[in-house]
Amino acid sequence: MSAINKGLRLASGEIVAWLNADDRYHPGALKRVAQVMAAYPDKALCFGACRIIDEEGREIRRGITRFKEAFSPISSQFTIQCLNYISQPAMFFRRSALKAAGYLREDLVAAWDYDLTLRLWRQGGAAHVPGLPLSDFRWHPGSISARR
Repeated sequence: MSAINKGLRLASGEIVAWLNADDRYHPGALKRVAQVMAAYPDKALCFGACRIIDEEGREIRRGITRFKEAFSPISSQFTIQCLNYISQPAMFFRRSALKAAGYLREDLVAAWDYDLTLRLWRQGGAAHVPGLPLSDFRWHPGSISARR
């Protein structure tokens, strides 16, 4: 987490995010994010769909993906406080909101992204990026998410 925080502190763009080494963005994702953030200048963050893939790049755990996608249309502070339905690889946020919310908590061993999402949300809410997935989250037995 320390390295992610260092990168976030060094970021100079208005819209920031991080992508872990084994995750990936889909073609056109960054352009779509920029369009949504421009359309909703008051929102602290935006998010879109994110597939879960295995080590070979095959989509897995589709039930979890569909469950998360079901909450996108009814996204609210109440729902995000109850359910972690925003996938970190498909979340982008304003640098100004990050500075106000604070960086990743380095004392947590898991769910530091969810903790940050909750704090970012308080800085102006979120906008949904509709359509195809923005990213893929690679899940495998050795990943932090699988172990925690």
